[in-house]
Amino acid sequence: MNFYDLVEHIEQQHDFSLRTFGPGKRTKGVIDHIRKELREIEGAPTDLMEWIDVITLGLDGAWRAGYEPEQIAQALHDKLERNKARDWPDWRTTDPDKAIEHVRTDKPMSFHVQELRPEVLAFALLMEERLRQHDADKQQSWKHMERRDLIVHAASKASRMEREQMDIRHPVDLANYCMMIADVAGALDTSEGNGGPGWEALDQVQMP
Repeated sequence: MNFYDLVEHIEQQHDFSLRTFGPGKRTKGVIDHIRKELREIEGAPTDLMEWIDVITLGLDGAWRAGYEPEQIAQALHDKLERNKARDWPDWRTTDPDKAIEHVRTDKPMSFHVQELRPEVLAFALLMEERLRQHDADKQQSWKHMERRDLIVHAASKASRMEREQMDIRHPVDLANYCMMIADVAGALDTSEGNGGPGWEALDQVQMP
């Protein structure tokens, strides 16, 4: 097999899983199944199909979380590129039975939220205000959009800024689109303990 279409594979898996296991996120069920498969890997670590079971469940969880096959394939690519760009410790000096984590040398310096520049704070509040006008129920619909579509929207806003008289809404909207692009790319994951830059940034902010 010289070429395999991952997007088509996820589409077929989506159809099969939907027919067989029903609709919905089924998050707890998928996680429970992953834990079961991990125990089976511990008992048979050289069994390829046991590893494939975990990969399959991961893809199943991703589409059930609301992501399109193209988004999942793109996220796999982006994650690899992100890992390749990171610094890693010498594997020879690590415990082979423990996870190897990347070197965290780029943490932002700690600061109190009240130390934010007034301009930065004002602009951030305007960004949130615009988001609430268009996303009042906080569904954060951009998380299910294609990155390229968000880039097109951002470019459109930048073009309007060049053509039209200054309107604060345009740079604010552009900044929000840039935030969305970074978020969809996985750069702003704020899940506690996930180790991503989004969590690391929030971890450095001291709230009043």
